This record gives sequence, C-alpha cells and structure tokens, in this order.
Amino acid sequence: MNILQKFYTSLLDAVSKVIRINEPVPINYDATRQQMQKIREEHARNQDYDYSHIFRKKSQMDLIRVSFIVVGLEFAYAAETAFTSPTLLEIGVEHKHMTFVWSLSPFLALVFSPILATISDKCRLHYGRRRPMILTFTVLIITGLLLFCFGKSIGIALGDESINSESVSEDNVYHSHYYKYAAMVTICATILLDFSADIIIFCARIYLLDVCVIDDHARGLSVFSMMAGVGGFFGYSSTGIDWEKTMIGKLFGGNVETVFGIVIILISLSSIVSLTSFREIPLPLMEKDELLRPLTHTAVKQEVHRKRNTIEIVQEVHETEHYEQRNGDVEIQIPLLKSGNDENTSLTQYLRSIFIMPRLMQILCLTNLLSWMAFVSYALYFTDFVGEAVFMGDPMAPPDTESLTLYQSGVRFGCFGLAVFALSCSIYSMFIEASMNLVGVKFIYVGSLTLFGVSMFLLATFPTQLGVLVLSVPAGIIYSTMLTIPFLLMTKYHGSELFLGSHDRNKGSSNCRGLGMDMAVLSSSTCISQVVVSLIAGSVIEWIGSSSATIYLAGVLGLVSAFSASKISYLDME
Repeated sequence: MNILQKFYTSLLDAVSKVIRINEPVPINYDATRQQMQKIREEHARNQDYDYSHIFRKKSQMDLIRVSFIVVGLEFAYAAETAFTSPTLLEIGVEHKHMTFVWSLSPFLALVFSPILATISDKCRLHYGRRRPMILTFTVLIITGLLLFCFGKSIGIALGDESINSESVSEDNVYHSHYYKYAAMVTICATILLDFSADIIIFCARIYLLDVCVIDDHARGLSVFSMMAGVGGFFGYSSTGIDWEKTMIGKLFGGNVETVFGIVIILISLSSIVSLTSFREIPLPLMEKDELLRPLTHTAVKQEVHRKRNTIEIVQEVHETEHYEQRNGDVEIQIPLLKSGNDENTSLTQYLRSIFIMPRLMQILCLTNLLSWMAFVSYALYFTDFVGEAVFMGDPMAPPDTESLTLYQSGVRFGCFGLAVFALSCSIYSMFIEASMNLVGVKFIYVGSLTLFGVSMFLLATFPTQLGVLVLSVPAGIIYSTMLTIPFLLMTKYHGSELFLGSHDRNKGSSNCRGLGMDMAVLSSSTCISQVVVSLIAGSVIEWIGSSSATIYLAGVLGLVSAFSASKISYLDME
C-alpha cells in the first residue's frame, strides 16, 4: 500500500509540473461543442429509431424540405387577400362589418397561440411535439378552404334562395336576406382558414428550429423566409389570371374555385413533404435521456467548465492532500443539465410568464409588433392605394364608368406590386445570412426597417406606377427580416438560457418559459398588428382624406420600429 501511495504522489508531482496551479486552462469552445454534438449524434443513432439527424448539420435541400409547408401557407394567404373581400361583399357582408371579419381571426390567434404552443411544448405523443399540431391544423385549414369555396352552395342547401341579379330590385338590399346562411358559412370558413394558417406557420417555424443544430438556425430561418417569398410570389401572380378562360378554370368552375383548389392541392403536398422530412424525438424520451436533449450554449459552457474543474480538482488534491477516497477511487460530482421545466408551475405563474416578460423579450416583442404594424399598413390596403392614388380611380363609381375601370386596373397592377414584394423577399432571404455575418444582425435589422420607412414616405408622396414596383422591394426585405431575425434572437436567448433564474416581478416567472410558448408570444405580434391596424386605418384615412394615409402610417411605424430595434440586446451577434 505504501508503494502505491508513493507512486500516486509522484504522478501528481509530474502533473503539477506540466499544469500551472490556479491558472485557467485553455479549452476550445468550438471543439468541445463539436465533440458533444458528435457524442449525441452517435447516441441518437443507437436508439430504437434513428434520431441522429437532429444533431447533424443540414444541407440546403434538408432545410427546403422542412420549410416547404410555408409555400402552401403563403399561397393560401395570397388567395385569401385577393378573394375574401369580393366574395364576402357578393354574399351581402357590408363594408362596415369587414373590419370585424378581418380582426376576429388574429384576435383568436392572439388568445390561443400561447396556449396551443404550451400544449405543443408538453405534448408527449410518439410522433413528437410539433408535427401533431401541424397535421391537425392542416386538416382544419383544408376544411376552411372547402367551406369557403362552396359557402354559397351550402347556404342554398340550408335555405338561402338562389336568385340572379336580373330579378333583384333597385334598392340593392337583397344580399343580406337571400344569402344569410352563405354569409355565416363563408365568414366561419374565413376565420378557420386564417386562424389555422397562423397556428401552422409558427408551429412549422419551431419544428424547423427543433430539428436543426444551433449552427443551422440562421440558415434555416433564411430558407424559411425564402420559401415564404416563393409561395407569396406564385400566389399573388395566380390571382391576376382570368382562370375562367382556361381549361383548368372550366374544370373547377370559376376563378375562386380554381385558385382555392390549387391551394388545397399545394397545402396537402407541401405538408406531406415537411411532415415526412425528419422524425422528432418524443418528449418522454428526452426527459429520460439527457443526451437526447437539445445542445445549448449553456450546456457547452458547462462542459468546458467541467473539464477545467477536473484538472483543478487534481491540482487541489495534490496541494492539500485532503481528498475523499472511496473504494480506492476519487469521487468527482458533475452536475447534470437542468431541463428548465422541472418545477411544478401554478396557473398564476403560467399567466405571469405570458404577460410579464423578461426585459430582453419586452423590447424584442415591442419591436416586432411595431414592424408588423408597419408592414400590415402597407400590405392590407396596398391594392386600394394603387387603385385610388396611383391610377386615380374611384371604387364607389357607378358600373361601366372610366373611374371604376381605372380603379380595377389599379387593383390588378397592385397585385403585381405585391408579387414583386414576394419575389424580393425570396431573393433577399438567400443572402440574409451572409449579410448578417458580414455587417452584423443589428445593422441588418435597423437598416431594413429604416429603408422601409423611408421608401413608404417616398411612395405616398410620389405615387407612380414605377414607384409601386420599385418601392415594393424594401417591403420584401423587411418581410424577410421579420421572419428571420426576431426568431433567431429568441432562440439565442433560450440557447444561452438567459431566462433561467429570473423570478422577480419585473422580469416575470421564467421557470415555465418554453421556446414554443415564447415563439407564440413573439408570433402574436402579427395578430395584434392586424387587429390594431384594422381598427385605426379607417379613422386615419378619414382624417387625412386620402388612401395614401395607410402608406404614410407604414412609413412612420417603420421608422419608430427602427429606433426600437436599436435598443434590442443582440448578445454576441451585434
């Protein structure tokens, strides 16, 4: 035994000569992260199902497959924007009630998105946490599309009187009487369609982040934005085609039926592509096996710290010669990573986590809200602005007059402006990651919002056809930016686990903060912006006396959001 003790003491002497006592040991962070990622990949490969794809870098085609569902969703948004208002007006919904229809769906999404996201975070199904939600609401959105297409026929079957326009009196009040059931069905279909699309798009974004490693998050979100631009471009372009003169249009039975039929087919195919791209790791499996949990920045830092502590413990044992020896081995306790949601959460704490946010998140959500309000002010009333301010048409003019014809021509031209916006979004998304690496995330975020604000002021002040096309490009840039940077920052905050340990009343309860719920809260800015802009746009137009008011409003909100973006914490991405 004495010989073994002398040998052990000599070994410690040799180690202490190589390592300087109390001096930090240089350990490479990237090398440690790659090593941990490789260990997790090999471990995931040896499970009942192969989950190794979760811990490897994705190719461009992999990211396109995961994001492909957004093509169908943006196509649906474009079709909804083009046909919802004319269809509702045709079946008797008055202009003053249109605001209610447009604002109800985002209000529902605002209320239920955080709840559904939390359900998704805690979903224990074998198929994962995000894919069941995406599949459920894909079925609902297809149901909404079918109800919208056949709303009038369903109304007639329920008791609406089928009547043509020649047999109607001149008071023009027949719609509310003859199509009341059709109006109810179509309104419900519109709400179901819009609400389901909002839920799917944020679930699809979280699914993308869940199946990608940290290094792929920025590239994945840029691909997500690119695919959104592709879907929007083809969607807005398709609404300008007179399908009734084509063979496909005759087969489906009209413009609305043709476009929505294409949307149903595209959403079905795109959802299949995305849902079959990568298998998720079930939540119960992650709870039991730490090596199947997502690799975070904090986990890597803990591993680096553990390696340094291991060497320091050996040095300290040699210096003090006071160490525990159990069965001849030195026992070193290494703390396990925390799941972040181990504590039981009361209802009060849960509500606090939604409405009382950490300051980092408050500024990010405020900026996202202002930027979305700016974009919605541009997009929601853009075609009306082009028809009135650019083409000098009048939507209230009598039929077959030059003023009404000019307005209708302007609306169609405005659709091409929206197509340019979607195309520029898709193209810019291919370069946004390289741009962020070159000049920093802050410069891109603040700069794009400033550019959008200035371009809206120019468009409202000098309304020309050329301006409609050229100045729609900054709208595509800001749209790509809004789909990428806020969510990239949120994943960065969660990856750094900045919300853990924050329980004071100013920062809110953080023990029940999940990435899904916080993503839903961030996404709810889209819903709030639609509600707010829908409610104030009419008053702003009436106050200024021109349809250019909404474009000026977009410019003001764009510049205010740029100032707010300058106050965001970008961590090491600035």
